Amino acid sequence: DAAVEEAKQLREKLEEAQASGPQGEDAKDLAALRQGLEASEAQAKEAAARHAELKTQLDEARASLESAKTAGQSADAALAAELAAELAKVKAALAEARDSRVEDAAEAAAKLKQAEDRAAAAEAAAKPEEKGVGGAGLAEAGTQTDAGSTVQVALTELPATLDVSDSGAVTALLGFLKGKLADAQVQYDGLDLLFEVQTQAMGEGGVEEDAVVVGAFQHVLAVFETHASKQSLLLKASKLMAGLLSFASLLPASALERAVTTTTAASAAFLASPPTPPDPTAKDGPDTPAAAEDLTMWLLSVLSGLLRAPAVKHTLTGESPVEQRVMEEVLRPAAGPAVLGKVAQCVQLLPQTPRLQKFALESGLVAALVSAGGKRRDKKGEGKEKSEASAELGPALRFLFGGNAELAVRALQRGVVSEASSTLVLLEVVMAVAASDTSTFRRLHELEATKTLLELLRKHSDPYLSDSATVPQDTLEILRQSARLVSGILASSPEVLLDCMHRYQNSIVLQRLAVRVARDRQHLQLQLRVNHATNGSLQFFMQALLQLLPQQESSQVSNGERVFALLDDPALPSDSWPYVLDTLQFFQQVLVHFRAVSCVASPDDRATPEEELVALGLVDSLVELLQRAETKEAPPPPEVTKAAKDTLGSLFQRNGHICLFTMEHYYDLELVVSQGCECIMDDPLRAYPDLQRQAVTLLATSYHRAVAGGKRALQSLVLQCIGVLFDASLELSGFFLGAEEQSPFAGAAENQEQQFVLCAQACSSIAHLTHIPSSQASTARNAMKILTQLAVKAQGAAVSRNGDPPRSRKEEDFVVSVLAAMVELCRNDNFAEPYLVPEVREVLAQAPEADGDPTSALFRLMECYRHADRVAQKCDPLLSLLLE
Repeated sequence: DAAVEEAKQLREKLEEAQASGPQGEDAKDLAALRQGLEASEAQAKEAAARHAELKTQLDEARASLESAKTAGQSADAALAAELAAELAKVKAALAEARDSRVEDAAEAAAKLKQAEDRAAAAEAAAKPEEKGVGGAGLAEAGTQTDAGSTVQVALTELPATLDVSDSGAVTALLGFLKGKLADAQVQYDGLDLLFEVQTQAMGEGGVEEDAVVVGAFQHVLAVFETHASKQSLLLKASKLMAGLLSFASLLPASALERAVTTTTAASAAFLASPPTPPDPTAKDGPDTPAAAEDLTMWLLSVLSGLLRAPAVKHTLTGESPVEQRVMEEVLRPAAGPAVLGKVAQCVQLLPQTPRLQKFALESGLVAALVSAGGKRRDKKGEGKEKSEASAELGPALRFLFGGNAELAVRALQRGVVSEASSTLVLLEVVMAVAASDTSTFRRLHELEATKTLLELLRKHSDPYLSDSATVPQDTLEILRQSARLVSGILASSPEVLLDCMHRYQNSIVLQRLAVRVARDRQHLQLQLRVNHATNGSLQFFMQALLQLLPQQESSQVSNGERVFALLDDPALPSDSWPYVLDTLQFFQQVLVHFRAVSCVASPDDRATPEEELVALGLVDSLVELLQRAETKEAPPPPEVTKAAKDTLGSLFQRNGHICLFTMEHYYDLELVVSQGCECIMDDPLRAYPDLQRQAVTLLATSYHRAVAGGKRALQSLVLQCIGVLFDASLELSGFFLGAEEQSPFAGAAENQEQQFVLCAQACSSIAHLTHIPSSQASTARNAMKILTQLAVKAQGAAVSRNGDPPRSRKEEDFVVSVLAAMVELCRNDNFAEPYLVPEVREVLAQAPEADGDPTSALFRLMECYRHADRVAQKCDPLLSLLLE
């Protein structure tokens, strides 16, 4: 009767809605509602008939109990069998209904609820009669009023004609379960059925109504909130909710947000206190402990699905309470790598904010993820480079550190990440940030990331420095990424590069990288060499050269070379020589730049780069290189030898003192002497007479050594250099010819021929003079006097041989050169009062047995060298000048 009355009321509401004049789709819905209400009235009548049936069934139940007592059967078994039969009827009824409207389902649920209440009341009213009629046996059976009997009786109220995929059937089942929300056993049994029905209906595509999905989701959520401590029940509810989340777009935002809060709380509880392991002997029920890992993973899976829902996702702004709660309660270290994998999935569904990244690092979640990934890799064996753990760990770490190079560096510095694959992920994160913003490299330097990266290079290369070791791909990538990041830091500014070279001056790896960066970055190199006086670049590059050179002294391969061999990068060769070459070229460029600047501006009072480099010991290093090239003991490549010679030449050209000092100190090194000769020939030191005298004396000694050593090429070069010096200065030629130690007629006999050659070279230079300025008149007169004295000495030497020919042609050449020089000087006697010829007369007149007659001395000279026509030819012009 109540159902009929309710139908009448709904009809009145329908008529009022029709009176408001619905249009379009609303009119269609109202028409459908009208049809549904007519059906509801029919169902209400059926419900009345059904009620009568139920009363009859209760009478039959009493009879069955009495029969059970007589037969000695268990009341529990009978009720269980009856419950199974009724559940089968419900399933058959649910299988028949499919296309009813949501409104019909709601009507049916209300009617069934009323029927359930009436059935319960009837059962309660019948129990006293059972006690009285059935005696002890009925009383015993009546005491078992457990949840199973309640489910059985209530489910018999479901229409037996409903189809499984009928939305009304699902709604009816939800209505029943909601009415028994506080009963854990009812929910435990009912969720099984709801899960089966819901899964089958979803698979067939039959359940599409919003209200059905929403109702199911809200009921499962209510189960979560009501039975938070029932582990097995929560496990079933989690599985059902995970399935319902495939319809997340149909669910209201408020329900989803509430579910996030509830699931987060449940997940946090079981993450903090893992559930008790399941007991195989325990009876199946809502209070049975569930498997710890299964429950936690299902809870986290549900949370992941909720966070993916669009209605929840758009509320995650980076500072919402939902995010804060998830961060604080779920994003924490957990037991088991599988659970941590689910936590990692949840992490990636939150907005990527610095707060989240910092929290994950400080809470220990990052360390736990890395540790779990390493354990899972170990379990999978050593043969796989990319394990499942790595696949899960990589995206999580990239998310946690993405866009935050500073945080990634701090994680590396704290040692949170030690496993190769996770270390590589962090390095890739830092590289990605730096690639998009080059100022990141400066910040990395401030964080002392260089030290961390160098430590990574050492740590990951040490186990593989032996020739037979095979390097894993992850380790190779770590080495390469670390080297690239260090290079990027060094290239960020000249100050950073020099600071790192100073801080890590004992690191051969960093020195190599710094030298190579300075070579490849032209703008950086320009700043280094332009400001060398203030930034100290020469000192730091000199330290680098000293670090590189000792590696060449041993035949064994150094660790630095092995590290770079592991990198296998053409831009970073393993051999040390290319880096030595880069350093020498830097020095050359500094010297060239300074020379160019000096041409247009006066240098200040500070030390020149040549002086600074010499003080730093560059000359010694260059000489060491040249010695190795000359001795052929592990010689450097030709390009390095050439660079060393060119650098030494640049030093010599800018500073004669350096040149002469080096030649004197390393007189026995042919390459040094050769380089010095070439530099002197380019600049014969015209402005430095004292240096010219020192140079010619030094070169004369070198010439004697070259002759003694049989080094013909060096002899020729030294003699040529001496000639250039003599050509540059008449005074120098006179000085050399007048020096007693250089006289061919004094000193050791074995050096006499070399002295003839050297003096002849000086005389030839005088003979080639085309003009003598008046300022050098006294110099010319002194030179003429010295030449005339040499001619007299030559005559005396010939007389001592009793007219025999000279011992060598070099003596003859020398005499001819002396006479030729005297003739040319007399011909260049263009001064206001010629006085060169009188000087000749004076000296010749004082010759032995000349008796004051200058021509007599010349005649005697011609007679002594009567075998040499060239001597006579040179004496004739002098005789003519003397007889004028």
